Amino acid sequence: MPKVLPSQRLLKQFEERLMIGELTLSDIVRQGAQLMLQYALEREVSAALGRKYYENAPEISRERGRRNGYEDHRVLTGEGPITVAVPQVRESAEGFRSKILEAYVSRTENLDALIAKMYVHGMSTRDIETTFRDILSGTGVSRSVVSRVTECLSEDFDKFRSRGLSGEDLLYLELDGTYLRYHVESERKEPILVATGYRCDGSRVLLHMSPGNSESYENWKGFLHEMTGRGLDEPLFIVTDGNPGVLKAIEDVFARSLKHRCQRHRLENILGKAPREVRRELKEAILESFHASDYEAGLKIGREVIARYRHRFPAAMACMEETLEETLAVLKLPPAHHKRLRTANILERTFGEKKRRTKVIPHFFSEKAALKLSYATMLAVTNKWRGITMDAFTSSKIYELRKEIFPESKKQSSVA
Repeated sequence: MPKVLPSQRLLKQFEERLMIGELTLSDIVRQGAQLMLQYALEREVSAALGRKYYENAPEISRERGRRNGYEDHRVLTGEGPITVAVPQVRESAEGFRSKILEAYVSRTENLDALIAKMYVHGMSTRDIETTFRDILSGTGVSRSVVSRVTECLSEDFDKFRSRGLSGEDLLYLELDGTYLRYHVESERKEPILVATGYRCDGSRVLLHMSPGNSESYENWKGFLHEMTGRGLDEPLFIVTDGNPGVLKAIEDVFARSLKHRCQRHRLENILGKAPREVRRELKEAILESFHASDYEAGLKIGREVIARYRHRFPAAMACMEETLEETLAVLKLPPAHHKRLRTANILERTFGEKKRRTKVIPHFFSEKAALKLSYATMLAVTNKWRGITMDAFTSSKIYELRKEIFPESKKQSSVA
């Protein structure tokens, strides 16, 4: 009995079910797609072998190969999954790979990417499952499939945390922590330590993320050593908030780097020690110092502000005087970089995106789950990051500053 092609069997089944009224409109679309894809695969293999099904051509067969049965392959379509019989070829020097099927497989890869993106942007595993069930007429993507796809985020995060950092050519470093409750038994939120920065070419980069039970000196020092152990060089400039643990850690690990205190945090601290009714006046005076054209001008204005208001608001002025030099360190950088580096606002806005996403999940069942999602949402936000200006004038100023702070630096040419 002659063998029947898979497409012929599918056509007969399709016609029989259509005649007795078993097929819905969605079934017709899905089985029609299955039939057309099966037919296309059979025509493709016939063209590759240079002969029709059951045609005897020994010389062509020796050169191009022979049919060797079929293997079932599941393909996702807009109406749900279908199964096709993929022709197999043996004794072929070049082998046979279906270009048609590869195009359909790319649809599955795109779907995987869509699932991951939906997860990152606020949909839970159950939400995604329900959405695809609705879209694909009851044959949606199961939670196990969604979990498999999102598990890839964990693999990406592991690679991210272990990659070498010697090639980053880092110029500026930003450090901060964001808080989540990622241990089920924990009664309080715990920090995830984060490092971002700017490279010498002006681009911004997410450098490292790691859990810590607190923002202590030991945790921050270990965090910094993780980066230096992977090859990160001492940055020219570091911006942080006023956390004592991180301040002490960067002093130990990056002793020569310029250390800058976030001006927004310092302004809040200073104004918090002054009467509410004078805060506007005081803020304008302080910002004149913080926004000066250069470091020396900022120091001069800042000291004048302290002298002017010391007797009226001694606590506020003592707070300003205590860290005035560190708060104005950004003014040592080229003017084009003052606005972007004077505060940690950009990093905190990134944390805002992460917090918006994690509100969807009331709590995490593991540290791994929290880190996976935090990394994914942070990475999604990095696509919106803008770099800093690195024109000839700015680069020459950085070159001079680097030469002053790191006389032996081998990276001077990279920013010159």
